[in-house]
Amino acid sequence: MSDPLISLTAVRRRFPGAEVDTLAGVDLTVATGERLAVVGPSGSGKSTLLFVMGLLDTPTSGSVALGGRDVGTLDDAARAALRREHLGFVFQDHHLLPQATALENVLVPWFADGRPNAAARDRARDLLTRLGLGDRLDHRPEALSTGQRQRVAVARALVRRPRLVLADEPTGSLDRARARELVDLLTRLQDDVAVVVVTHDPEVAAAFPRTLRLVDGRLADAAVAG
Repeated sequence: MSDPLISLTAVRRRFPGAEVDTLAGVDLTVATGERLAVVGPSGSGKSTLLFVMGLLDTPTSGSVALGGRDVGTLDDAARAALRREHLGFVFQDHHLLPQATALENVLVPWFADGRPNAAARDRARDLLTRLGLGDRLDHRPEALSTGQRQRVAVARALVRRPRLVLADEPTGSLDRARARELVDLLTRLQDDVAVVVVTHDPEVAAAFPRTLRLVDGRLADAAVAG
């Protein structure tokens, strides 16, 4: 197996006012290039797990290390820089900017560091073309189908060449045909990109070589957990 890319150790997350932990001592290591699905019913904490892995939420206790670096020692600015450098996100709701074109939406992650250069624009165009949207570069979200919007969101997640792509129920708003296309895309990304998908859909999970189930705030092998 490749070297660990991200590791969670004894991670707990309890939200204010809650009586139980949403995450109750999660241990998880994802290797460079690994493809992993996390399954479980709605409300089981899958999204919370993904937000912790994506440095968008902070554990109540335990530790998260990305590339061997303990992110718990970083301030907000350093965490944000680490997210921009290493992570890409795909959500069930595409979160595209309605006033921006498909190309402009893909380039959004670059604007935190200034205006995107020519190379960034070329990569954005190439990604959209590879995703079958080469003739939709100047279309705004309202002129795109649901599946096309989600593909724009995938291109946005990939534009800065992340080491880890995190996808939260990415097929939830798609029909079966478009869902299969998106899952196929995520499982065929280049070998040095790790992908973690959380889903309640067994057909989506079956496409990934490794599947874990979140049960009572803990991860278990899906085959064992049933």
